[in-house]
Amino acid sequence: VSEAGPVLTALLVHPSAPVRQTAAQALERVADITVLDGLLTALDDPAATVRFSLVGALAHAGGDGHALSDAQRTQILSRLEDLILRDPDPGVRSRAASVLGEVGTPEVLPFLWQRVLTAEDSRVKDKAWAAVMAILVRTGNLELLGDWDQKLARANQSERRLQLLEAAADAWAKNDHVKAPVGAALELLVQAQLENGKWPAALPRLRDLLNRPATDAEMDKRLHLLLEVGRQALKEGNSAESLRVVREAQPFLTRNNKVAGEFEKLEKQAQEGP
Repeated sequence: VSEAGPVLTALLVHPSAPVRQTAAQALERVADITVLDGLLTALDDPAATVRFSLVGALAHAGGDGHALSDAQRTQILSRLEDLILRDPDPGVRSRAASVLGEVGTPEVLPFLWQRVLTAEDSRVKDKAWAAVMAILVRTGNLELLGDWDQKLARANQSERRLQLLEAAADAWAKNDHVKAPVGAALELLVQAQLENGKWPAALPRLRDLLNRPATDAEMDKRLHLLLEVGRQALKEGNSAESLRVVREAQPFLTRNNKVAGEFEKLEKQAQEGP
């Protein structure tokens, strides 16, 4: 396979577009860093179908298992950004955004976010947002996730905020190799859901959270989130759900827990009705 790369790359200058297309498609499966310069040069091909496949080849060359130098990674990221901004074909631009999500580092997040906000083509906008999420999830960095949580909250991007936090919580919980704080990610998600009045969606996440190991301070925070679920349910006239929340809290409350009195107050209000 490694020997095929240079042969296929040489065909990228063939005068026949179908030949170049076939070579580019094959390179999507075999390209590595040894043909990087040829790929970058060929991305000026006049045929959009060739450029589209070459973006995929660039992803393969820059993907896991290929030891890129910092300079090579910078080359790839810079070229992808240039394609997203300047390629005349929206299909090429959107695929470049996807690949930037596959191989990009947190440093490209501001660029991608600008495309989310300003791209005229909806495909590019959607792929850029998916790329933002992919990078943030892949890093497993809670501090960075929290920064973006607040950034999206300030920008009134509630739907994207919830999408991001759901993606991070789910992916981090499933992937044992990502040493990310799943509990903290779930807390961010539940908090965001409650801030948007989505207590029915928050409750099952919170049940998961309550059964995870926690310090006293963490458990106190989680119980306050559960209390907010009960309050929102009661505000919507759902006394039964509010009382259920009170019952679910009982195993986690201690005699000296400050929040216990708040649950007693909620129980009384729910029994009296909205």
